[in-house]
Amino acid sequence: MNMSCSHIPNKPRSFARAVAVAIVLAAVGFVVPARAQLYVSDIGNNHIGAYNSNTGAVIPTFSATGNYPDSLAISGNSLYVSNGGTGSVTGLNATTGAPLAGFNTITGFSNPAGLALSGNNLYVADQATNAISVYNATTGALIAHNFFTTGLNQESGLAISGNTLYVANVQAFEVSEFNLTTGVLIGNISTGGNPAALAISGNALYVTLVGFPNQTNQLEAIDITTGLPLAGFTTITGLNPAGDAVLGNALYVTNNNTVEEFNAATGALINSNLISGLSAPSGLAIEAVPEASTWVIGALASAALLAQILRARRFSQQQTP
Repeated sequence: MNMSCSHIPNKPRSFARAVAVAIVLAAVGFVVPARAQLYVSDIGNNHIGAYNSNTGAVIPTFSATGNYPDSLAISGNSLYVSNGGTGSVTGLNATTGAPLAGFNTITGFSNPAGLALSGNNLYVADQATNAISVYNATTGALIAHNFFTTGLNQESGLAISGNTLYVANVQAFEVSEFNLTTGVLIGNISTGGNPAALAISGNALYVTLVGFPNQTNQLEAIDITTGLPLAGFTTITGLNPAGDAVLGNALYVTNNNTVEEFNAATGALINSNLISGLSAPSGLAIEAVPEASTWVIGALASAALLAQILRARRFSQQQTP
């Protein structure tokens, strides 16, 4: 008797292979890097500008003014600005610069010097009163007045990591740590001068130092897990810094009338003239913005993923006796 046998593929293996291919395709689609928009408060021109963080080019769709605009904080499409001239905090649409819908300008500050965001809470440091209050980031309504006060001495920049609020305690020459939920002082980290602005990424806290006691104008990085200098980072000197911001491996610092870019891991200079033509720039804020091509490729990858899974399923059903 003549018997023939055709090859029947291993069904589980074929299905697994197809799914694996689909996952790779999806991953390729979603690793397309996004650009970021860097926002700069330009005190001398009473202006807030938006710039491409890679090229320094102006983002023409955004335009906003302030009254001695100083600190900035951003989350999604909401940008917050402290105005020293009016003792207020305003909310802006981060795409257009128009007033933020639903947000009522917060007034009554003597010198709003620092801003930070956590969830829907907006933290505002009023330097002249040595207190930090909490507001609703959507409406501007007060949540807790003078919630953080212990040991503050002309506080300035703010940064948040997890449940800890870091405060640049200017006249105490240290960065103070507070429990974000209770307002209780946790401890202090000594700095090499007057801390002004803070930026945080992972366990790295970047601190601009200005003025007294030793005319120290520089930027140092601290490991928040130890309170010691960040390993591998060389303190950046020769600056006249005010604000800083960090995203990924890029660290941005204001210096006189420019914004410079450094390597966030080492402190090495990348671009000494990323943004120029400013007049006493102060606050910085940065937010990643996916490129249009990222969404297109991501959508195509998703479609490929679905097609591969359906094809593998049909193949598996066809091979079932």
